[in-house]
Amino acid sequence: MTKMRPFYFAHKTKEVFLIHLLSKFPHYYLVNSCFYEIYRLKYDYFCWMQQVNGIATLSAPVFDNLIERAQYHPDLLSQEEKDALLSIIEKLQCVAICGNDECRELWLTIERGSIEDFGDYNDYLENGIVENRDDFEKLWKDEYPDLVKWYLLSVKHYNEECFLFIDSKLTLHIKKEASNITESINLQLISWIDQAVSKCLDWLKNDTTGYNEYINKYLPYTKRTGRILRQDYWEIDPEEKEWMLKGLTTTDIDTLKVIVELSENDEQTLFPEKMTSGIFFDCCKIGYDAKQASPRHTFV
Repeated sequence: MTKMRPFYFAHKTKEVFLIHLLSKFPHYYLVNSCFYEIYRLKYDYFCWMQQVNGIATLSAPVFDNLIERAQYHPDLLSQEEKDALLSIIEKLQCVAICGNDECRELWLTIERGSIEDFGDYNDYLENGIVENRDDFEKLWKDEYPDLVKWYLLSVKHYNEECFLFIDSKLTLHIKKEASNITESINLQLISWIDQAVSKCLDWLKNDTTGYNEYINKYLPYTKRTGRILRQDYWEIDPEEKEWMLKGLTTTDIDTLKVIVELSENDEQTLFPEKMTSGIFFDCCKIGYDAKQASPRHTFV
């Protein structure tokens, strides 16, 4: 069964759920079952539950809920939110640019928190997602296996607009066009991002070496991207080497060596001066042969 967050189904039926929400937040209304309005209602119910249960603290599950909501509609509308985000971007000016559009990045860590931050056991139990507390705890640890969760925060500036990404996904956006809307629906998220950024920057400024050593030592390998030599990769995964070399003849390897030599010399002799039907079908043959020899890949 697909995992869902508990505040999506806090009651047994959608009708009862929405009636309960409207009783708590009568200033909202639904128009043609608009998904965005429903989402806002569920979010407000989640915040209300946080206050009731006393779990309105900065933890990864709560942080993720706020992120998901913002990513659904990242454009900031109120000036209060825009000013708060611009303040974060201003703080990050001390971080070196690492890409196009004045990109600046920072690794943030948020504590996993308690299992209560993840959700309400009774909600999961009543809706058949778990059968007992052991299932509930396993579900929590499957989604949050580590004591802290890592987030890559990126900010960019392009064409007089500002963008904030979390794990490479657009989360907050300041558009050039002005807005007369005053409601701030992402202020809590921005406030928490501001706290996390300030904490990280203080560490970075006071102990740059220690900060970098911590990143190098504890950043999960699932978060690390880049390039390594194929030979190094084959040492890590010998089966990949065996699969790659399977079916290659001495002639194929000699041809690849020639291609490498030509590439290093920047010679463009690999490309034909003209295209004919014969050359085209030869290229198609190469693709079909590769597909037949490599069932792990699909060619269109």
